[in-house]
Amino acid sequence: MSARKRRLDWHVDALDELAESLAWYAELNPAAARRKKAAIFRAAESLVAAPVSVPGRPGILTGTRELPVGHGAPFTLVLVREDKMGDCVVYHCMHQAREFFNR
Repeated sequence: MSARKRRLDWHVDALDELAESLAWYAELNPAAARRKKAAIFRAAESLVAAPVSVPGRPGILTGTRELPVGHGAPFTLVLVREDKMGDCVVYHCMHQAREFFNR
Protein backbone atom coordinates (compact mmCIF):
# COMPACT_ATOMS: atom_id res chain seq x y z
CA MET A 1 0.00 0.00 0.00
CA SER A 2 1.52 3.31 -1.05
CA ALA A 3 1.20 6.53 0.87
CA ARG A 4 -1.31 9.05 -0.44
CA LYS A 5 0.30 12.05 -2.11
CA ARG A 6 -0.51 15.34 -0.40
CA ARG A 7 -2.47 17.84 -2.45
CA LEU A 8 -1.48 21.42 -3.14
CA ASP A 9 -4.34 23.59 -4.39
CA TRP A 10 -4.30 27.22 -5.49
CA HIS A 11 -7.32 29.45 -4.94
CA VAL A 12 -8.26 31.53 -7.98
CA ASP A 13 -7.43 34.73 -6.04
CA ALA A 14 -3.87 33.52 -5.45
CA LEU A 15 -3.42 32.67 -9.12
CA ASP A 16 -4.80 36.06 -10.18
CA GLU A 17 -2.47 37.90 -7.77
CA LEU A 18 0.50 35.89 -9.00
CA ALA A 19 -0.33 36.48 -12.68
CA GLU A 20 -0.77 40.22 -12.13
CA SER A 21 2.55 40.60 -10.32
CA LEU A 22 4.48 38.43 -12.76
CA ALA A 23 3.06 40.35 -15.74
CA TRP A 24 4.40 43.55 -14.20
CA TYR A 25 7.85 41.98 -13.68
CA ALA A 26 7.82 40.49 -17.19
CA GLU A 27 7.42 43.95 -18.73
CA LEU A 28 10.66 45.02 -17.02
CA ASN A 29 12.64 41.79 -17.19
CA PRO A 30 11.11 38.55 -18.56
CA ALA A 31 13.96 36.39 -17.26
CA ALA A 32 13.56 37.78 -13.74
CA ALA A 33 9.81 37.13 -13.89
CA ARG A 34 10.48 33.47 -14.81
CA ARG A 35 12.96 33.12 -11.92
CA LYS A 36 10.45 34.63 -9.46
CA LYS A 37 7.70 32.31 -10.72
CA ALA A 38 9.97 29.27 -10.31
CA ALA A 39 10.93 30.32 -6.76
CA ILE A 40 7.28 30.80 -5.82
CA PHE A 41 6.26 27.39 -7.15
CA ARG A 42 9.22 25.71 -5.41
CA ALA A 43 8.15 27.32 -2.12
CA ALA A 44 4.56 26.20 -2.67
CA GLU A 45 5.62 22.63 -3.47
CA SER A 46 7.68 22.56 -0.27
CA LEU A 47 4.41 22.97 1.64
CA VAL A 48 3.36 19.42 0.80
CA ALA A 49 6.81 17.81 1.05
CA ALA A 50 7.52 15.32 3.83
CA PRO A 51 7.50 15.52 6.78
CA VAL A 52 4.19 17.14 7.60
CA SER A 53 4.88 20.28 9.57
CA VAL A 54 3.25 23.64 10.08
CA PRO A 55 5.15 25.96 7.73
CA GLY A 56 5.54 29.69 8.01
CA ARG A 57 4.29 32.03 10.68
CA PRO A 58 0.76 32.51 12.02
CA GLY A 59 -1.29 34.48 9.52
CA ILE A 60 -3.14 37.74 9.99
CA LEU A 61 -6.38 35.84 9.32
CA THR A 62 -7.42 33.24 11.90
CA GLY A 63 -6.47 29.71 10.85
CA THR A 64 -4.00 30.78 8.18
CA ARG A 65 -0.22 30.67 7.92
CA GLU A 66 2.11 32.95 5.97
CA LEU A 67 5.22 31.70 4.20
CA PRO A 68 7.64 34.35 2.87
CA VAL A 69 9.16 33.03 -0.36
CA GLY A 70 12.49 34.90 -0.31
CA HIS A 71 15.39 34.03 -2.65
CA GLY A 72 14.85 37.07 -4.86
CA ALA A 73 11.07 36.67 -4.96
CA PRO A 74 9.47 39.21 -2.59
CA PHE A 75 6.21 37.32 -2.17
CA THR A 76 4.35 35.79 0.76
CA LEU A 77 2.04 32.81 0.38
CA VAL A 78 -1.05 32.84 2.62
CA LEU A 79 -2.15 29.27 3.16
CA VAL A 80 -4.27 26.86 5.14
CA ARG A 81 -2.76 23.49 5.99
CA GLU A 82 -4.91 20.41 6.67
CA ASP A 83 -3.00 18.97 9.63
CA LYS A 84 -4.25 15.38 9.39
CA MET A 85 -3.63 14.78 5.69
CA GLY A 86 -0.96 17.37 4.98
CA ASP A 87 -2.93 18.93 2.11
CA CYS A 88 -2.49 22.65 1.58
CA VAL A 89 -4.45 25.45 -0.10
CA VAL A 90 -2.72 28.69 -1.11
CA TYR A 91 -5.31 31.46 -0.80
CA HIS A 92 -3.13 34.46 -1.60
CA CYS A 93 0.21 35.08 -3.28
CA MET A 94 0.88 38.64 -2.25
CA HIS A 95 3.78 40.81 -3.27
CA GLN A 96 5.45 42.08 -0.10
CA ALA A 97 5.41 45.70 -1.34
CA ARG A 98 1.61 45.69 -1.43
CA GLU A 99 -0.51 46.37 1.58
CA PHE A 100 -2.48 43.27 2.55
CA PHE A 101 -5.65 43.71 4.61
CA ASN A 102 -4.35 47.05 5.90
CA ARG A 103 -1.76 45.54 8.24
